[in-house]
Amino acid sequence: MTYSRLQRTIFRPVAVEGFGYWSGKDVRVEFRPAAIDAGIVFVREDLGCEARVPARVEYRTDVPRRTNLQCGAVQVEMVEHILATLAGLEIDNCEVAVDQAEMPGCDGSALAFVRALDSAGAVEQDKEVSRIEITETVRLASGDSWIEAHPAHSGGYHVEFELNYPHDSIIGRQSVGL
Repeated sequence: MTYSRLQRTIFRPVAVEGFGYWSGKDVRVEFRPAAIDAGIVFVREDLGCEARVPARVEYRTDVPRRTNLQCGAVQVEMVEHILATLAGLEIDNCEVAVDQAEMPGCDGSALAFVRALDSAGAVEQDKEVSRIEITETVRLASGDSWIEAHPAHSGGYHVEFELNYPHDSIIGRQSVGL
C-alpha cells in the first residue's frame, strides 16, 4: 500500500498571541496561506519582510531542549510546537509571520496553534507531497538520546516514540506508538 496525498495550505490567515516561554516578551504569530512547494517559512516582520527562515534542517542551531532556526543573521526560537502542529495537521505550505525571535509558549503545548489552524481550515493544492522512503536503518544519536528509523517491509509504517525526563516529575516518562 502506498500512501499519497496532495500538498496542503491553510484557507485563511489566523493568529496566536502570547509570550515567549524563555524571554517573557509579548509575541504575535500569524499563519498565512502559501504557494505550492513553498514549505514552511518563518518571516521576522520586526526585521523586515525579507527576514525569512525556511524550516529546513540545515538551518537548525544547536540549543539544548528547544528547536531554533537561523538563516544568515535571522533567527527564530522555540519553533518545535508550531512545526509539530503543522506536520500533525498535514499543512505543507505556510508562511509563519512573527514579531519577535521567540514563538509564544502559550500553555507549554501546541493546543493554541492547533485550535487556530483548525479554525483557519486547510485546502488541498494541485501537487502531491514528495515522499521519503527509508531503505535502510538510520540512527541519529547525541549522548544517551537517539532516534532511529527502519524500512517498512509491509508497505505501511509504524512509529514508536519515548521521552524520558527521569528527574522532572511534570514531564517524566511518556511513550506512544502508532
